[in-house]
Amino acid sequence: MSFNSQYIVVIVLFLSAFNSSEGKDLTKIYGGGPALQNETLHQISIRIIENEEADGFGEGHNCGGTLISPLIVLTAAHCMYKRVFSLIPPFYKFEEYELDELYIVMGTLNRTERTNNTIVRATAAWKIHENYDREDMPFDIALIKLNESVPLDIPTIRPLTNLASTRVAAGTNCKVSGWEHISRTPSISRRPNC
Repeated sequence: MSFNSQYIVVIVLFLSAFNSSEGKDLTKIYGGGPALQNETLHQISIRIIENEEADGFGEGHNCGGTLISPLIVLTAAHCMYKRVFSLIPPFYKFEEYELDELYIVMGTLNRTERTNNTIVRATAAWKIHENYDREDMPFDIALIKLNESVPLDIPTIRPLTNLASTRVAAGTNCKVSGWEHISRTPSISRRPNC
């Protein structure tokens, strides 16, 4: 086998491993089920604009987040990075998205459906925690500033408020929600799960 064909085999094996789902049901949060609208008023979807334009509304979903004020979204720092493939080992690197590559969608349970309550906002800025490290992922948190405030009179959107003053006792059962995916093979659920 020549060097070039060995190189191609390595690339194919790498991409196969990247897309492997290992037979798991990856359509919901482990132990979760479909969310109700009143449970997810704060839930947002971070979308990759290029994928939305190519594949349709909702198909550019990249990550979830939480609306914490009419202008600010809380999300994971790793959501602000894209994987850029190359032909040089390790065959990819991570680069931070540009502001004009992402937008934020909220106001509906179905991520592929626009309703009268669906709001779309561009990103004006974001701040990734200064101690975030892609390798070990400590401090995996970021804040996104929207280009325009979200109106507070939309019944399906409410910022999660009082975060700084709310103390949760150890052992308290909490709910989480999100349009999750652990692998790129299965499709991402259309509705958030709790």
